[in-house]
Amino acid sequence: MLLLLSLLIFSIGLAGALLRRHMVFVLFSFEIMLSAVVINLAAFSAYLDPGDPRGDVLALFIMGALLSQIMLGVAIGHRVFENSDSLRVSLFEFSLGHLWERSRSVGEEKEEIEESGQR
Repeated sequence: MLLLLSLLIFSIGLAGALLRRHMVFVLFSFEIMLSAVVINLAAFSAYLDPGDPRGDVLALFIMGALLSQIMLGVAIGHRVFENSDSLRVSLFEFSLGHLWERSRSVGEEKEEIEESGQR
């Protein structure tokens, strides 16, 4: 029964990740898919060795990793929104070099402003 629930939740997450174009919804869809994986892990752990808590402990560690992934996704989304004023996935340039150059140019502009203010 848990495996069917896990399959249903994973399918909902996959459909959301493929059909949505807003970054927040895509991140939520990935989280839903990973939650389905955790349910699947707990179900297999209970089925294969009912008295052993190792599978449950591993599921807790995975949930902790999911929380850190959510925080990282929100931070990246905030940075992208600052640069482009939009969170639509189709508008992003997934280039770390582009973000690096943008942050360097902003830093150089701040330095120039500070230098001109000191003179």
